[in-house]
Formats: sequence, structure tokens, C-alpha cells
Amino acid sequence: MNRQTFSALVTSMFALLATGAKLQSARAADPPSESRVAVGKELFKSKGSCVFCHGWAGDGGGNPHSPGNASNLRRTQLSRAQLFEVVSCGRPGTAMPHFNAYAYVEDPCYGIEGSPGGRIVPPNPPRPLQPREIDAIIDYLQAKVIGKGPPTRAECIEFFMEPGPCAD
Repeated sequence: MNRQTFSALVTSMFALLATGAKLQSARAADPPSESRVAVGKELFKSKGSCVFCHGWAGDGGGNPHSPGNASNLRRTQLSRAQLFEVVSCGRPGTAMPHFNAYAYVEDPCYGIEGSPGGRIVPPNPPRPLQPREIDAIIDYLQAKVIGKGPPTRAECIEFFMEPGPCAD
């Protein structure tokens, strides 16, 4: 490959990357569909097992693993990108697992490339999540949890789809 062809190829690759970043930014700015929020809710409840630590309301009151000790997602000030990194990479030195199966090994986290070993790497998750699944969970959190104040009975009924587990 000659120098001119290589230069054109590199320019094209950067243009594609920039276009992808713009599309991702635009998607993040648009409100998610109700179906996408519903998928995120199910992932929060089941595959991600987020409720075990963060609680059904995302207020950090999860049982049995973290009654009141996990981050209160209702009060978080993290941006979408920061939420994505925390879910993907976990929180070093805490019980927050990394849901990206390749975190710290192939995918850098918090500027750390390669496996740092030791206690810095957060625990493995119950099941890893795909990036699109992490995005869906964040869609759910941004639509139904973050900035919503103390949980209400109506939110409880909406979450469980029945009034049984919700206090009067």
C-alpha cells in the first residue's frame, strides 16, 4: 500500500469514528423509547442483579447484599458516560462488580490498561453485560430513578407490577 492510499484509509477511519461518536451522542440525548426503558428495567432486575445491592428503587437499600450500603442512584450526579464506565468497570476497592467481561484485561478502565491485579480490580459480576445492555440499564435509570427523590408507593407498584410488596 502506498503512502497516499494509507493516508486516505486513515482519514476515512477517523471520519467513520467521528460519525459514530456523533450518532452515539445524538442517541444519548434523545429520550429512550418506553420499550427500551422496559428492557433496561428487566436487566436491572434480573441479569444485572442490580436490585440485590441498589434495591428495587435504586436507593442503595438492596437486600440481602447491601442494605443501605450501595450507592443511592436516585441522588447520583454522574453523567451518562460516567454511569457507563462505572457499570462497565465497577468501582475499585468496593463490592461494585465490573459488568464488562473484558474490563481491565482488554478494555481500559479509569485509565488503567491491562490487568493491574491485586485488590484494585472489582469483583466479577453474576453475569457480564453487553454494552447495549448497559446502555438500556442507564436508559431505565435516567427515565425512572435518577433525580426522582424518595421512592413512592406508586413507583413500587410500577416496578413490581403489583401492590403486594409495597407498603401502604
